[in-house]
Amino acid sequence: MWGGVFFVRLLLPVATTVLAACSVADQYSGRAVGYNVEAEQAQQQALLLNIVRASMGRPMQFTSVQTITGTASVMASGGLLTIPFGPHIAGTPNTGSLTGSVSGGPTFTVPVLDTQEFYQGILSPIPGQILDLYLNSGYPRELIFSLFVERIVMRRLDDGCSRINHTVRCELTFQNYVEEDPNYDLFQMFIEYLLNSGLRTEPAPPAKSGGAGQKSAASGDGSASSTATPALSGFTLCFAPQLEEYARYVPPISRCGSPLRLAQGGGARAKSYATSIIMPAYFVENLRKVAGQYRTRDPIKDYAHNLASFTGKHVSLTIYTRHTEGVFYYLGEIVRRQQDRRLPRYIQVRSAKGGLYPIQPCYPDADSDHPDPQHRNPCQNLFVVEASGAPAFLSVAYDGSVYAIPSDPDRAGRSYFVLDVIKQLLAINTSAKSLPAANVLSVVNAP
Repeated sequence: MWGGVFFVRLLLPVATTVLAACSVADQYSGRAVGYNVEAEQAQQQALLLNIVRASMGRPMQFTSVQTITGTASVMASGGLLTIPFGPHIAGTPNTGSLTGSVSGGPTFTVPVLDTQEFYQGILSPIPGQILDLYLNSGYPRELIFSLFVERIVMRRLDDGCSRINHTVRCELTFQNYVEEDPNYDLFQMFIEYLLNSGLRTEPAPPAKSGGAGQKSAASGDGSASSTATPALSGFTLCFAPQLEEYARYVPPISRCGSPLRLAQGGGARAKSYATSIIMPAYFVENLRKVAGQYRTRDPIKDYAHNLASFTGKHVSLTIYTRHTEGVFYYLGEIVRRQQDRRLPRYIQVRSAKGGLYPIQPCYPDADSDHPDPQHRNPCQNLFVVEASGAPAFLSVAYDGSVYAIPSDPDRAGRSYFVLDVIKQLLAINTSAKSLPAANVLSVVNAP
């Protein structure tokens, strides 16, 4: 009797373990969710790793978790094994055995994305349809333009500037370059003014066929054909000003839904593909004040001095978008600027309240001292990566250091939102059927 009880007690833990393992093998919901969390970490860490590489000026390497297959199995077997215990019966020792095993784990595929089709996709300019989607879906407008737009070229269209005159008196470039404070400050102010003027996108009118005198935007004669803006992909920029102080500077042909734009189509002087604005004196003066803060540099001196020549002038705008890889390098420049030992700066953007922006450079707490809290429009960090040396919710180890997005939401700012946007861009623009085109988004001309 003692031997039988001992035998049962001996086998009970083993049997319980095997039965529990059978139950676990049949339950996959927790493991499936666990794979989802792991895929989140893998994808976001890969994005962060390439941004860190870009900040160091090193080549990027793209990979992707393509498939995940979870497996789990349980094996149990029984047999006889001579193990003497207790009193022998008829000279035969009591024997018994039970063995079991559990195995499981995911199988996944991580391809290296270095094909010709992949690079043709990420080197293609961000299409106008994507810009239209983000701007009309409630995404922060200034943030989208900061990520997508590389530069804006403003050109006078009056008789004082010929089409071949590209001097700063007739043509100025607002460069979205975060390595130089004046460049980024002026670009941000210009974008905010355009957004206050109601800058948005709309489907381009159908092109008229057979324009005998059809000319391209490259001719510089104030016309632009539908083929001159390949990155626009059927969309054009227009203005929908809501306040009179901005509407007075937007010609009727430049306004969204204008019958003039629809009537002209894409014919000989495809003005429907273009809009224009008049530069008000107060805005030009604000630009001059900001540019005047950096007069130690000769190019900025010329820039500030020649801004006055644009006052009250009709101007055309040419907006150049980035490609997907360019967005990674732009974020890398932001990270490099944060870690600059000489002059560190955290690049910031605003989310407009009431639809309007203050039109001034965005520095930390730039508007926090306004007496009325309703008028405060604080800035947020666009993207932040710190070489903290300590792991965080999202961190990656590279070249002996740990780089992480801060866990504090106030310090991280829009970092995670930016990661979501570039994840979408990478998924959408990873293939192309033709070679990348020039990254001209829209040509804005006079009526």
